[in-house]
Amino acid sequence: MTTFYRLGPPDQYSRRALLDKSARFRIMKCPENWGHRKVAGTYGQLRIVIKTKTIDDLVWTIYNECVLQQRTVDIFRAEGLTGFDTSPILWRSSRKDFVPPEGPLSRLAISGWGGFAREDSGVKIREILPCCHHVIYDNVSAPTEIIDPSQWDGSDFFMVWPFPNKILITSRVVEVLRRHKLKGYELHLPLAQPNGFPTRCAGLLSWYFPRKRAKELAKGQDIV
Repeated sequence: MTTFYRLGPPDQYSRRALLDKSARFRIMKCPENWGHRKVAGTYGQLRIVIKTKTIDDLVWTIYNECVLQQRTVDIFRAEGLTGFDTSPILWRSSRKDFVPPEGPLSRLAISGWGGFAREDSGVKIREILPCCHHVIYDNVSAPTEIIDPSQWDGSDFFMVWPFPNKILITSRVVEVLRRHKLKGYELHLPLAQPNGFPTRCAGLLSWYFPRKRAKELAKGQDIV
C-alpha cells in the first residue's frame, strides 16, 4: 500500500522568500460582490526576493510557492520522479553578503493528478456563488481520507481537488529527499494538521493544467 505525504515549507517564516513588487497576482473577481474577491496566487514568471544569506535546496515564498535549486531539479529528474514540471524564475537578493546558488532557480509546478477529494474526508460543496460561479467547499473533517487511490494517476507529485496548492507526494519522493539529504522542507503525515486544508474557493482547473486536460479532469463540473 502506497503511503502519501504532504510536502510543505519549514515553520520558519524568517527564511521565506518575498514576492517581488513586480509579481503578478491572479485575482478572483466578482461582478456584483466585492467581498467575493480573493487572491489566488501568482501567475506568469515567478519573481522573488531572497532575504537570507544562503538558501536551501527547496525554497518557499510567503505564499507557499516552492522554488528548487538546479541541484534539486537534477536529482528529481535523475531519480525518475514524475508529476512535476519546472519553469525559470527571476530572483534578486536583499543582502550584500548573499551566497548565490550554483545555477538557476526554478518554480515547481505540479502536473500529477490525484482526482477529487473523497466524500469520506468531509469535503463537499458548501455553496456555488451565482454571481461569479466560485465554488466554496467545506473543511476537511478526516484528512487521512482525502486521497482516493482509484483516481490517482500514479504520479509521485500530485494534487487533489479542491486543494491545488497542497503538494502531495509518494514515499518514493520522501526516500529521494532523505537519501540526498536535501534541505528546506517538512513532511506531514497524516496528510493534514488542524486547518491544513481549510474551507476555500479553489479557483479553476485551467489555472493549473492546460485547458484541454482541465476539461477532461473536471468531469463535467463547472470548474474549468
